[in-house]
Amino acid sequence: MEIVLQWLDDLDDAVFALVLAWERLRRRCIEIGAASTAALAPSTVVGEDLVLPLAAVAAASVSVGVLGAALAAVAEAVSTTPRRA
Repeated sequence: MEIVLQWLDDLDDAVFALVLAWERLRRRCIEIGAASTAALAPSTVVGEDLVLPLAAVAAASVSVGVLGAALAAVAEAVSTTPRRA
């Protein structure tokens, strides 16, 4: 029984060490994100002009993807229907 308790204690230590490392990594990523946001803030004014064209490209690509999926579904349905001779 003591071996199981020791194993659980070691597992607990390992989990908390992982959580601590994850929290440190998360904080560093937030600091990097905040610093890069502050550094890139002036470029957002230039980026505002690109919002509508990029949205149109994204909408077109999604529409083409949906159309392709619909055509593939129709083609699959046609190819699997039994033919009468």
